Amino acid sequence: LAGEVGSMCEGPKVGQLAPVFSLRKVDGDGEVDLSSLLGEKPLVIVLGNFTCGPFRAFYPAVDRLYEKYKDQANFLMVYVREARPTDGWKMESNERVGVAVSQPKSFDERSAVARQFCSRLQPKMTVVVDELSDPVGHAYSGMPARMYVIDVQGRVAYKSGRGPFGFRPPEMEQALCMCLLENLQNSGNVLQMLPPTTTPVTGPVPNWVRPIATQLPRTAAAMLRVDYAHRMRSPLDPVLRAKLRYAVGQSNRCDYSMQTALADLRRAGVPDPDVTAFQSGTQETTQAEIAALSFVRQLSVDASNISDELFSRLRSDYGDRQGAAMGLLGAYGNFQDRILLGLD
Repeated sequence: LAGEVGSMCEGPKVGQLAPVFSLRKVDGDGEVDLSSLLGEKPLVIVLGNFTCGPFRAFYPAVDRLYEKYKDQANFLMVYVREARPTDGWKMESNERVGVAVSQPKSFDERSAVARQFCSRLQPKMTVVVDELSDPVGHAYSGMPARMYVIDVQGRVAYKSGRGPFGFRPPEMEQALCMCLLENLQNSGNVLQMLPPTTTPVTGPVPNWVRPIATQLPRTAAAMLRVDYAHRMRSPLDPVLRAKLRYAVGQSNRCDYSMQTALADLRRAGVPDPDVTAFQSGTQETTQAEIAALSFVRQLSVDASNISDELFSRLRSDYGDRQGAAMGLLGAYGNFQDRILLGLD
């Protein structure tokens, strides 16, 4: 019954990046990639299943919120493992209302039950179906039911309690409203605070810009330019650059920088298992990469004792241009982390 009680995984915390996934739609008409829903609007993720009676009772309230906010936010329902199947932890009240479903043994069977759910409750938002191994259900600790609000940066802004008792649509609505308000302030007023640019600037900006721009608009603009240069125009390989930035953030205990660097690793195409191995220090690597990571760590906490031998090793392994880029990345990373930690 372990899977029916719920996932034993914790799921992402508020402030952490939302795990990305791609799942098939319940009607079989293609897939939905979570990353395509992030960036411009907040995203509401609803996880649930047909045999969870309280979820069926609460779901219409979520659909009403979809109708109310569908132009301002994206919504997605993920259909997960059955909570009360007839061949498991069954609920007599389900049978009284004609919900008698055994635990699906294949993806097609789960999709068929999900279609029963859609036929009964008529959800208006897009519904996708989790794989039979429950990767999304576990990643989000979404069984038997849970809700999330994801901000435009791809981070968790709200995480409900585990269903059924933690499934509270009014609470989620409050969090969504705060997210929408922050997004409005962040993308509009902040850009107006910054110095004029020669080309139009649109879209959201990082959350750290607002408090800096309020008092130091030129500093905020300069930091945005440098941040962009390091993340998008560095001569360093994107994977190595992200690893070095993570090492700087780790040395400074700056969680924001560490999570941003991990997101950059994933954007560079590094699979999640390799990202996890890198975080834990178990990933196989080269002596050259070990030296580069050692350099930026020491630059962060003990710069005056960096040896000529270490820097000569970097020049030999990577050349002058990339060696200089590592030094600049470490210097800016340390400056940025101290600003971010001061805002925490």
